[in-house]
Amino acid sequence: MECVCRNRCSFAKCVCYYCKDLKRICDRAPTPNDMLYVFGENLEVTTCFADYLEKLGMKPGKFEAKLNLWELRTTIVEALQKDSRQQSPFLLDWLGRWQKMNTDGALTLELSAEHMQKLFRHLLASGMGGHYFSFCKDAVVEQRRYWHCLDCETPGCRTRDLGHCDRCGVCRRFFSGECEACISDDSD
Repeated sequence: MECVCRNRCSFAKCVCYYCKDLKRICDRAPTPNDMLYVFGENLEVTTCFADYLEKLGMKPGKFEAKLNLWELRTTIVEALQKDSRQQSPFLLDWLGRWQKMNTDGALTLELSAEHMQKLFRHLLASGMGGHYFSFCKDAVVEQRRYWHCLDCETPGCRTRDLGHCDRCGVCRRFFSGECEACISDDSD
């Protein structure tokens, strides 16, 4: 059966309570098999990762055939290695183990895939590690400082001091529930 509320669902997740209650699969959200392929378990993707997948033309149910996890891992690892800021203990440990596996000959295809899924769960799954990989900024960002807007004409990661204003359709600073431009329009 198809999802009855497509307009509320996004590529990041299905929010349709009908789908969840009736165990339907929303045709707009990634399938459980997609999530198993990326994470090794059924998790929700971050909105930034969902936006990235949509820009790649990725379709739900097609991740295994179309998504190259090795390229995805390379993109993230290269960004982590370029980042000179202090990183979380998890990321420092992950990178250390990755470099050790690559130099001591312990790296097998199975071990590599398992280690890669740990990184993906931490940086690409919603709410897993306090950080997420921002494809917009090509860097790891803190969830408490950044969020990803899908509603603007130019979607992307924003700092938390900005919010999306439904009234004017732009991300700006908010005061008492309205953006700075709408507040100044009202005061004229």
